Amino acid sequence: MRTSIMIVVVSCLLSIVCFANEQITVISWNVESGGADPGVVASQIGDMNGVDIWGLCEVNASWAQGFEQAAEGDEPGDFNSVLGTTGNTDRLLILYDNQ
Repeated sequence: MRTSIMIVVVSCLLSIVCFANEQITVISWNVESGGADPGVVASQIGDMNGVDIWGLCEVNASWAQGFEQAAEGDEPGDFNSVLGTTGNTDRLLILYDNQ
């Protein structure tokens, strides 16, 4: 169910941008929760500017808020997140600029 919601959210965002004739930047990333250092991943997310939508997989649920804050970093917008509910400790996370 949550995955369906994420697909709808991303589809709506993409539709809005297409009709507005604006460019968006989307990054997908397998952060490999079993072997990743969440601090390093957050730092790398924070180093990338101008990203509108992040699609992250294999995210430990406890890392989601830190990744959202890293995505906001120096960006002018405010990011929201949608965290999947399946996959035990390996979740899907969508971060999107809500402006």
